[in-house]
Amino acid sequence: MTRAARGVLHGCAAAAQALTWLPVGHLGLLAVAGSVPPRRVVLRPEPETRFVVVVPGRNEEEFVAAAVGSLLRARYPRELMRVVVVADNCHDGTAEVARAAGAEAWERNDPARASKGAALGWAFERLLAEDPDWDALLVLDADGTVDRDLFRVLDARIDDVAVLQAERRVGNPRPNLMTRLSEVSTDAQTVLRPRARQHLGGAAKLVGTGMVFRRDVLRMIPWRAEGLVEDVEYWLTLLQEGIRPEFEPRAQVADLMPETMSAARRQRERWQAGRAGLARGRARSSLRLSLRRRDPVLLEAVVSELLLPTLSVTGTAVVGSTALSLLLRRRGMSTGALQALVVTVHVLAGLRAAGASAATYRALAASPLVAIWKTWLALRLRLHPPASGWQSTRGTTGAGR
Repeated sequence: MTRAARGVLHGCAAAAQALTWLPVGHLGLLAVAGSVPPRRVVLRPEPETRFVVVVPGRNEEEFVAAAVGSLLRARYPRELMRVVVVADNCHDGTAEVARAAGAEAWERNDPARASKGAALGWAFERLLAEDPDWDALLVLDADGTVDRDLFRVLDARIDDVAVLQAERRVGNPRPNLMTRLSEVSTDAQTVLRPRARQHLGGAAKLVGTGMVFRRDVLRMIPWRAEGLVEDVEYWLTLLQEGIRPEFEPRAQVADLMPETMSAARRQRERWQAGRAGLARGRARSSLRLSLRRRDPVLLEAVVSELLLPTLSVTGTAVVGSTALSLLLRRRGMSTGALQALVVTVHVLAGLRAAGASAATYRALAASPLVAIWKTWLALRLRLHPPASGWQSTRGTTGAGR
């Protein structure tokens, strides 16, 4: 190798490690802030909030009865809760199974707008027009379940908070290594990160299930999000309108994760494509708006969710730049080791915050390979974007979109 080529590689390795400090530092901050115990919630002696629960699903006859049963078993007065399953463009018995389980079932047939976001918008508009007797609305995926005290906790907070996000957990961590690794990722993304944002004064990101909206919010800011990441799309809209969703770790929901590599790949591809599309369409304008009105909450949301690389890509970048430094025998090994330590602490902090089992900790041994696989998928999507259809849980086991 020539001296010039070696100099270029040295410069690339140094630049890569320097640039990686931004996402790595962000992960370190989240690890520290997310480790602070959540505050206690004082329940009302008697519940007051009238909830309507919307359960969107396509061809979900295998799972929807469990979701409805979980809702109806919650410790909350039945007269204060209405459960509506939206059977969207279904070709199976989702509606019939939902009715038999004790829910209402609304059947929607609109192949031209067949997406979870479109189904939610249709249901929200109908509920606002036809039913004046509800105060707040909860969205639960058709493969989801809820903690029995979820509604009591939401009832205690909804008067003071316009939009809440419940803590999302994995409902099926045990089947295999794939689901255990999904739990590792989920604990970092939907347990640790929102807890950290809550403590730092940021906005809780909406994650598609366990989202709670007061009636006045949905009337003031109608749901128009119909993309692949409709939850993040509406989240950005709320932030732009000055509404900051809050996180509630004492209210928990769970849904199913992919149990096969092919299902996980389809889920990941759709999510990555949706995130990239939203970044292209909304990042620049949202960033300008945050700077113009000096809004740190919107700024952090845009940077962390649309501009910074994901946890897997960040971890792969750290390994790659460190390996290059080792190959070139440059003084970047200590920097790479420190960055790898921060990423590892972030992941472990997520598992600790979620109270993960020993089996999930053991699954960490395979996480570097999964991080590389996810990074490869992200790069591949730039050349071959996936189809944008909303699939059933059977197709993705938990993706929901």
